[in-house]
Amino acid sequence: MHAKVRNTRSDHRHKLRLSLIGHYGLISVESLNIRGMARTRRLSRAISDVAWKGFVATLKHKAEIAGDGVVEVYPAGTGQNCSVCDQPVPKKLSERWHCCPDCGLSLHRDANAAGNFLKLAFATPGAGVWDLTELLDSVTKEAVCFRLAECSPE
Repeated sequence: MHAKVRNTRSDHRHKLRLSLIGHYGLISVESLNIRGMARTRRLSRAISDVAWKGFVATLKHKAEIAGDGVVEVYPAGTGQNCSVCDQPVPKKLSERWHCCPDCGLSLHRDANAAGNFLKLAFATPGAGVWDLTELLDSVTKEAVCFRLAECSPE
């Protein structure tokens, strides 16, 4: 029974990797402190079940073979800063909507964080040369609804 569960999880991770690499040229993932998170009482079992580090390692390997990129991004501030104007907009974890008083951006908190992740991924050395506007338009148009012209790297 354990082997069946292990094989099912492995198959799912493999299919997910293939799907991600097949659809996206650049993948940005959080650089998480897995060891620290696994020590917490509430998350330890879920963190271990997911095998995040192993998934990211094999995702990087398969992406490299396919000529794509996987960039680990340090997540500090990605949920608090505006993805358009980079101004900090403090909010509690329970607040799920991002409203920037400076530029007027209003969207879901996770979509704002996704925009920040992509900007950080493009700023990471070794991420390669990518057209941010084209990528955002084709890949994350539904998920990240912010003004593309203002998010292009300079």
